[in-house]
Amino acid sequence: MRMMKRYHQIVFGAATLLTISLRTIAQTPANAAADPSAGPAKDLASYHRLHLEEKLYVHTDKDFYLSGEICWFKIYVVDATSHRPLDLSKVAYLEFLDKDNKPILQVKAGLAHGHGDGSVYLPLTLRSGNYKLRAYTNWMKNYGADWFFEKIITVVNTRRSAELHGPDTTRPTYPVAFFPEGGNLVENIPTKIGFRITDQYGRGIPCTGVVTEDDEDTVARFEPHKFGIGSFLLTPRSGHHYRAIFRLADGTAIPTLLPAAAKEGVVMNVTAEDQDHWRVDIRTSPAN
Repeated sequence: MRMMKRYHQIVFGAATLLTISLRTIAQTPANAAADPSAGPAKDLASYHRLHLEEKLYVHTDKDFYLSGEICWFKIYVVDATSHRPLDLSKVAYLEFLDKDNKPILQVKAGLAHGHGDGSVYLPLTLRSGNYKLRAYTNWMKNYGADWFFEKIITVVNTRRSAELHGPDTTRPTYPVAFFPEGGNLVENIPTKIGFRITDQYGRGIPCTGVVTEDDEDTVARFEPHKFGIGSFLLTPRSGHHYRAIFRLADGTAIPTLLPAAAKEGVVMNVTAEDQDHWRVDIRTSPAN
């Protein structure tokens, strides 16, 4: 039988800290039937049912095309929590976005049992340059565009001059994404922020970086681990904006603004203390 230890609520200044420690104490005899649906497992399963999240991955036959070619693709839909195939949405939407994030091509693809496939014709009118392929379902709109799938597709038009990015069309791109633990940044509450930086082909790249406040003071330093993924701690202050600056091995600097912090909300942090203990810290703003 799994048992749970609960600790008293502790108040730290303007934030409330709730610590929960889960530990396996003993196994009950076979004749002592325990209800497996009780306790935290039941709560998590209930939350998952009420907040089901889809995750898309789009595989294209290549990442480099000539205008006039056909882009063939396959779509995989999984549960964002378990990463198992999810048969929820029946239609996926794919868009090609230009440098201003405006859709220039749109196509729909049918989904069944967590899979789908299709193609899109790249017209001869496309200018040379890098385009963002974005894919999503109507259900994913409930969680915002940050959850949409994105990848970079390069198109070369041999009949037209490269106009999409002016004279700098050959400059490589380095997509950056931020993932605040718990989903949100809240003013005056410390938050662990995960990040990912890749090249235009989706491969993680080595680099170092800093976070600045109002483009002046350095408030955090970081370095990614494997696959260009890492994290850092930040306590956003009211009325300030924060920028992460990634510096590559060749000296190239990639400045990127962090998501704006909400004035009120809840921040969660999960830490593995050992094999049997997980510490869950939940901090809230005073209004909560």
